Amino acid sequence: MYNFKETETKWQKKWDASKAFKASSQTQLPKKYILSMFPYPSALGLHVGHCLPYSATDVLARYYRMKGFNVLQPMGWDAFGLPTEQHAIETGKDPAQITKENTDNFRSQFKSLGISYDWDREVNTSDPKFYHWTQWIFIRLYEKGLAYQANTPVHWCPALKTVLANDEIIDGKSERGGHPVEKVMLCQWMLKITDYSERLLKGLDTVDWPESIKEIQRNWIGKSVGTLVTFQSKTQKSLEVFTTRVDTLYGVTFIAIAADTALHLLNLDPKIKEAVQALKESLDSVASRDRGELTEKIGISTGISYINPATKQEIPLWVVNYVFSDYGTGIVMGVPGHDQRDQEFAQKYEIPIQIVIDEDEKIIHSGDLSGLNVESAQQKALELFPDFVKPHTTYKMRDWLFSRQRFWGEPIPLLKKSDGSVWRSLNPDELPLTLPQIKDICPQGFDSPLKGIESFHHWGEDPKGHSIFRETHTMPGSAGSSWYFLRYTDPFNPSMPFSLDKARYWMPVDIYIGGQEHAVGHLLYARFWTHFLYDLGLSPVEEPFKVFINPGMVLSNGHKMSKSKGNGLNPDDIIQEVGADSLRMYILFMGPFSQSKEWNPGSLMGVHRLIQKIHRYFISPENKLLLSESAPSEKCLEIIHKNLKKISSDIEKYSFNTCISQLMITFQALVDESCQSISVWKIFLKILSPFAPHLAEELWSLCGEDSLISLAAWPEVNASYLKEKEAVLGVQFLGKFRGEINVPWDSSEDEVIHYIKESGRFKSYWNEPFKKIIFVPNRIINFI
Repeated sequence: MYNFKETETKWQKKWDASKAFKASSQTQLPKKYILSMFPYPSALGLHVGHCLPYSATDVLARYYRMKGFNVLQPMGWDAFGLPTEQHAIETGKDPAQITKENTDNFRSQFKSLGISYDWDREVNTSDPKFYHWTQWIFIRLYEKGLAYQANTPVHWCPALKTVLANDEIIDGKSERGGHPVEKVMLCQWMLKITDYSERLLKGLDTVDWPESIKEIQRNWIGKSVGTLVTFQSKTQKSLEVFTTRVDTLYGVTFIAIAADTALHLLNLDPKIKEAVQALKESLDSVASRDRGELTEKIGISTGISYINPATKQEIPLWVVNYVFSDYGTGIVMGVPGHDQRDQEFAQKYEIPIQIVIDEDEKIIHSGDLSGLNVESAQQKALELFPDFVKPHTTYKMRDWLFSRQRFWGEPIPLLKKSDGSVWRSLNPDELPLTLPQIKDICPQGFDSPLKGIESFHHWGEDPKGHSIFRETHTMPGSAGSSWYFLRYTDPFNPSMPFSLDKARYWMPVDIYIGGQEHAVGHLLYARFWTHFLYDLGLSPVEEPFKVFINPGMVLSNGHKMSKSKGNGLNPDDIIQEVGADSLRMYILFMGPFSQSKEWNPGSLMGVHRLIQKIHRYFISPENKLLLSESAPSEKCLEIIHKNLKKISSDIEKYSFNTCISQLMITFQALVDESCQSISVWKIFLKILSPFAPHLAEELWSLCGEDSLISLAAWPEVNASYLKEKEAVLGVQFLGKFRGEINVPWDSSEDEVIHYIKESGRFKSYWNEPFKKIIFVPNRIINFI
């Protein structure tokens, strides 16, 4: 009986002691940088579903390491954030101590899985040695004008007592906890990610990512090429309206404006202003991305009119519920003749409807634009109305809300005057700005608890004796995760975030694995920071992740696994029951990597029995090796080399489930062939080792090898064994299958006919002469 507990513990200790998976400093070697998104170290630890991406990256790392690549597979912790802080508040514990306990547990779980991490490169975003450089990068963003303060409407979560970015809100509630969110005006720190909109869009064309992820980012960035149209009024300031359909200008019969935009731009009658304010408040809980869910069109007439620059007619201005301030200018042209929403609104409020495009897509009733197609009319409008119509490109993406009113995050490294304006950023020798030791970390209303710590908040005085204060907002959890992959290339550099030479060797990440839910959060922010660091001459690449792969969800009774929901299995329990190798192999065998799959305990035990069976074939109950030094048969060599080629190819295609299936087929085929040759089985062990590394190491050692199989060379495919020696042809008469015949591979039609006649097996069907013979080499012959 294979003692997997003893064996797995033994090899994990040997790997650790020898630092077997430490990336080499020899930069002349070909490299592979393989990475899974680092986890948030929650108190709940890993569940079985988490093992899928980490097992997959480990198979790739082990495979490419054996292929002769210098492999970097590091691990670290995305340790700042709300869950740890909330747990600290509830328990009275120090969040730093909670983080240490959690990361110790996670590290132990990863090691028990046999993941081949370079633990010498471990990073932690809440470690001052790490966030020193997160703060340093923020200062560079501030110096370049990409970090700024703004009084802005923000999503405030009363339950979490913090602001939330758009990507942290789902259906009007906080992503974490599902708490209601409301809109408030606060002075916040923002990062000008919008300055990189076009580059982030174009960069998607250079990476090998799932098209679905690219499309999510393209839609979030939301590029629209069109025009700005200026509408003038006799009583109000002029308004700029963005449109992609300036060809419909003659069909504009009203202007629609978002409630908050109207309050900001217009001089409204007090009663109208009150109604607009009420409309705005009713919409504050509706995220802009959910605007399409609003079915009832609501409008408030402002009593203000503007001039249509094409028709010179006065048209009314309405405040409406279906236009939002974060798209375009927050104002749209009302063209009820050719827009469904505008039409519904116009019909409800009895606004004229003007048709300006006929059934043939030609412009009509539009002066000098009439008779033109849409594209020509758009260009002509620019020529006809140069004072009112200008080319313009807009993006839906808004700047990144970067402030948090919480304790457990990177302090923002700026000094401020008493009026809230920035006095200066911290000098290099003042970094890192560390969090103070405090007992009460509960947020104070709209303020961070840091504001109540006088020793932290009050920095000192300027040369004129004015009080200077530290900024008390902290950064979001996504700050450290926006560049951690670069720090891995040079994790202990004391004078820079990382060495350009080391980053030049390792970057970009060759294969990055993580969830689709990070498409418009982490993945977008990481790309933005890398582009920025590239502009500073610090990063050698603009795009950080060459290949990105989504793991599918592991389901339990049809639902996504989650420990917080009570259906997340603990991998520690599975490993205790059947071992890490069984868990690794089964979770990759469950189905195609990027598709969801259901956890099945019965199938897990099937994989476990296979591992036991492999061990029994090698080792007797008396612990003696059952293999021999005998020369392998041609058939055994053919089996191992054909399957070596197939499994190698499938690993590189990320088809891990078919790899496991092929390993099962290979093992059984060699057993059926009674293969006892140790040379063939050593090749098998090498193929097995990325998937079941503990078992492979143990059997490799028992076969007399002193070195680690994890560091052995991947076997070379011998092409001479790939050629088929014999073909099995289907034999048909008049289109009906009558049996099979074995013939030498690549036999000609005449040769096949000869073998069929010689066999005598098809004599009862033979009826020459035949009208026609259909022959497909190595597959079928049909006599008609």
